[in-house]
Amino acid sequence: MHVKTTGHGPNLFLIHGWMMNARCWEGIVPQLEKRFQLTMVDLPGHGTSLESPWSLARPRQLIDGLLELAPGKTHGAVWIGWSLGGMLAQLAAQAEPKGIRALIVVGMSARYLAASDWPGGVNRALFRTVQQLFVVSPEQVLRQLIERQVLGSERQKHTRAILRELASMPWNKQELKAGLELLKTADVRDTMRAFDKPVLYVTGEKDLITNKRSLKHSAALAPRGRYVTIPGAGHAPFLSHRAEFVAAVEDFIHDLD
Repeated sequence: MHVKTTGHGPNLFLIHGWMMNARCWEGIVPQLEKRFQLTMVDLPGHGTSLESPWSLARPRQLIDGLLELAPGKTHGAVWIGWSLGGMLAQLAAQAEPKGIRALIVVGMSARYLAASDWPGGVNRALFRTVQQLFVVSPEQVLRQLIERQVLGSERQKHTRAILRELASMPWNKQELKAGLELLKTADVRDTMRAFDKPVLYVTGEKDLITNKRSLKHSAALAPRGRYVTIPGAGHAPFLSHRAEFVAAVEDFIHDLD
């Protein structure tokens, strides 16, 4: 997996979302690298990690790889995961909680799909339709997903342009398909109930990809869980509302000291 590191200070490990790549963080790097060392990874099949020994189809092996790449082996790093990356960060907390100082989960909950005991999740039938359409026309799914990420939010034109540019970079269809399957099956609610490190769940007020109720419920599961909504933002608040997102991150990390 391709990794880029910049900045100096306490360690942050950033994991992007489905169909994206590490370039999604570029807008907030100038602010964060002044205070933190940032390590950003391209997941298998995304960006510059098209050829990788790891795979989203083997989540446990992938988590081991991410734990190996993550900085701060002695004191741990703060993991920041967006969307699919947020689920992977929580899975890492399940596998090796000692190696993680804290979690910041953006636009993702402890379980993505709805269940009888998780009504805030995404409708299973709708998700299955997306999976089926992706097999036939992945480009159409990508276009629709981008529109849902910005619909109703502020600064739509700016955010849409960035997402389209990111989605135009190389990606591997099989890895993206495996990423959807991971979101379908992953459930870390018990993990978050037992995770004794600080956790911050961040959502955009206008997020149409992940139900805000499920993030609130996830924060309530974690013993040291917190929840923040960024007004006017959609699924990618760090793209559309950079200052507000950075402030939320810095406030959270400040409280760790």
